[in-house]
Amino acid sequence: MDIRTLIFSLFIINLFLSLFLFAIKKSQHSFQGVNHWILSTMFIAVGYLLIAVRNSENVIFSIILSQNLFILAGITRIKGFEAFFQNKLPEKYNVVIVLTYFSFISLILYFTFSSDNMFFRTIIDGIYFSVISIVLGIQVIKNKPPKGNYSYIFTSIVFFIFGAIFTFRIIGWLLFPQNRDMFSENFFNVLQFVSCMIIDITWGAMFFLIHNQKLIIELSESEEKHRSIFLNSFSGALLINKKGEYMDVNPAYTLLTGFSRDEIIDKPIEILAHKDDFQKTKTALSDLLTQKITSYSDQIRIINKRGNIIWVQINGNTNFKSNDEFDYILVNLYDISIQLEAESLILESEKNYRNLFENNPLSLWEEDLSEVIKLLESLKKNEIADFKDYFDKNPDFVIKCANSIKIINVNQASVDMLKFDSKKELIDNIYTPFNEKSFETFKNNLIGIIKGENKFSSETEYISKTGETIQALVELRQIDNFKRVIFAVTDITKLKETEQKLIIANATKDKFFSIIAHDLKNPFNTLLGLSGLLKRNFKKYEPEKTENIIDKINITNIRTYNLLEDLLLWSQSQSGNIEFTPKKVVFSQICNEIIEDIQENANSKNISINYSKSDNTILRADVNMLKTILRNLISNSIKFTKEEGEINIYIEKEKDFGIISVSDTGTGISPEIINGLFDITKKYSSPGTNGENGTGLGLLLCKDFVETHGGKIWVESELGKGSDFKFTIPLSFD
Repeated sequence: MDIRTLIFSLFIINLFLSLFLFAIKKSQHSFQGVNHWILSTMFIAVGYLLIAVRNSENVIFSIILSQNLFILAGITRIKGFEAFFQNKLPEKYNVVIVLTYFSFISLILYFTFSSDNMFFRTIIDGIYFSVISIVLGIQVIKNKPPKGNYSYIFTSIVFFIFGAIFTFRIIGWLLFPQNRDMFSENFFNVLQFVSCMIIDITWGAMFFLIHNQKLIIELSESEEKHRSIFLNSFSGALLINKKGEYMDVNPAYTLLTGFSRDEIIDKPIEILAHKDDFQKTKTALSDLLTQKITSYSDQIRIINKRGNIIWVQINGNTNFKSNDEFDYILVNLYDISIQLEAESLILESEKNYRNLFENNPLSLWEEDLSEVIKLLESLKKNEIADFKDYFDKNPDFVIKCANSIKIINVNQASVDMLKFDSKKELIDNIYTPFNEKSFETFKNNLIGIIKGENKFSSETEYISKTGETIQALVELRQIDNFKRVIFAVTDITKLKETEQKLIIANATKDKFFSIIAHDLKNPFNTLLGLSGLLKRNFKKYEPEKTENIIDKINITNIRTYNLLEDLLLWSQSQSGNIEFTPKKVVFSQICNEIIEDIQENANSKNISINYSKSDNTILRADVNMLKTILRNLISNSIKFTKEEGEINIYIEKEKDFGIISVSDTGTGISPEIINGLFDITKKYSSPGTNGENGTGLGLLLCKDFVETHGGKIWVESELGKGSDFKFTIPLSFD
C-alpha cells in the first residue's frame, strides 16, 4: 500500500468518525463538546484529502490549507475537551492558543513562500502536533474521576503516544535525510500514517467510552444523591412496587409509624390506613398503579404501631423508566397533627373573635388602611413641614385617602346605631354618616399616622340614616402596619346630653348664687342706706330732700321686685314648675299692653317705640310667657339704646310660625358675644347706655319660654348699628 493510499484511508476514517460523532450527538443530547469534535474531525479529514490529491500544480495551496486545517483541528479539540469536562481554561491559556495558531501559520507561510523548505515545514508540523497531543493527554488526566478512571488513563496514553510518534518522526527526519520525502515509502512515513490510522480509530472509540463512563458516574452520583435525600428526608418516604407493596421506607417513615423496615417491606400499603380513609387510599393507589393518574395528594389518617391515629399529608407520584415503563411510586407522608390542631385552635379563636365582634354592644368597624399608608408615604417623601396646613389646603387629598379605605366588616351594633337596615346597606353608603366634624377628626387621625402613632381616641359626630346627629367616642387600634384596623365607636349622645345638662345645672346654680350674692345684695344695701339716712335726719331734711330719698327708695324697691320676679320665674322654669297654657292670642293687644307698661322707661331716654297697631296676627301662646318675652326684649333694647333712639316692633308670618322682631338703634353686639348670648355657661354682662346694670336672666328666660312654645330665638347685630332680636311663636289657625 503506497503512502497516498494510506493518507486517503485516513480521510475515509476521519470522515466516518465525523458521521459517527454526529449520530451520537443526535441520540445523546447531553454529550458536551461533541460539536467541537465533529468539527475537528472534519478539519482532519479535509486536510488528509488535500494531502492525498496534492500534485505539482496545487502543492502550495494544499500545503497551506491542509496545515491550517490540522492546527485548527488540534485547537478545536482542546476547546472540545474544555466543554466536555466543563472546566473552562484560564484566559492566559486562550491567549497562548491564539498566539500558537498565528505563529504556526506565519512559519508555514514563510517556509512556503519566502523559503520553500519542506523539511522545516515538517519539523514545525511535528513540534506543534506533538505539543497539541500532549496538551490533550494532560487535559484528560487532569479531569479523570476518583473512581473508574481506567478509560481516562488509556485515552491520555493514546494522545501521549500520538505525540511521541510525531517526536520520533522529527528525530527520524533529522537523522536520516533520505527519508524526508513525505510520499516515499520509508519506515518513518509508514509508521506515522499507520499509527495515525490506528490512533484516530482508537481515540474516537475511547472518546465515546469516556463519555459513557462519565454518564455512568453522573448517574451513580445522582442515584446516591437521591438515595441520600430519600434516607435523610424529614418526611416519611416509601417506595411502592407494581403489586402495591412496600419496596423501601426511610427512617423518618419508621419513626412516624413505629414499624421497622423489616416489618413493613412486602406488605400492602393500605394496612396502615384508618378504616374511614381505607377505601379512598386504596382507590388512589390503584389509579396510580394503572396510570389513570400520575400524582395524588390528600390528607388522611393512619394508624401507627401503638394504635394511635395520626393525621398526615400524603403526596404520591408515579416514576417511570427511560422507556416510559412503570418503575415505582414515591409516597411522602408529613405529620400534620400539630398543624391541624393549630388550625383548629386558630379557627376556634377566629370564631370567638367573630362572635365577640358581631355581638359586641359597641359599634365595631374592621378596615384596611394599607392603601392610605401608601398615599401618606408618598406624601412624606415631599418633605412637607405642616401636614395640617397641607390637608386644610388640599381637601381632595384627604378625600382620596378616605376613598382608599377598604371596609372589611362592620357589626350589627354599627348598623343599629346609624339606623341602617343591613350591613350591606351601611357599607355601600359608608360616607353617609360623616359630617364636617367627622372630616376634621379623620384629618387629625392622618396626622397621627404620619407621626407614627398606632392608636387613637377622639370624639366626633356621625349622621344616622334618619338624619339624627350622634355624638361618638372613636378608638382605633391598628394591626400589621394598618393592614387591619379596628374602630370601636361608642355612642355618647346621651352622655353628652347629660354632661350638657350638668354643665347648665352648675351654671344655673352659679348664676343663682351670683344674683343672690350681688344683684340682690346691692339693692338692699341701697335701701338700708337710704332708709337709715332718712330715719336719722327725717326732722332735719327739707320736704323736697325727703321726697327725693323716698323716690329713690321706691325705684330701688321696684327694680328689686322685678329682679325677684324674674328670679322666681327663672327658677320655676328651670325646675319645670311653670304651667304652660297656650291659647289664641291677638299679638297686637299683648304688645300694646307691654309698651304701655314700660313707656315711662323709654320716655326717660326720649326713645320712641314703634309698632303697627292695625296688625291682627293671632298666635297660639301662653299669655304670661309671651308678655315676659316681650317685656324683657323691649327693656333690653331701651337699656342699650342711646337717648333719642328708636325701637321698632313688627311681626311676619312664615309657614306655621309668626316671626316677631324687636329692633333697636342701640350700641350693637360683637360676634363673640352673640355666640354665647343665650348660653347660661357664658358670662356676659355690660352696663346700659346710662349705666344700667343687668343680670342676663331676662334673655335666658326669653330663650326658655320661646323653646317651650316650640320656637327659636336669635339675634342679628353689628357693633354701632343696633340689634335685631327675633323669635318665633306658633300661629293659631282655629
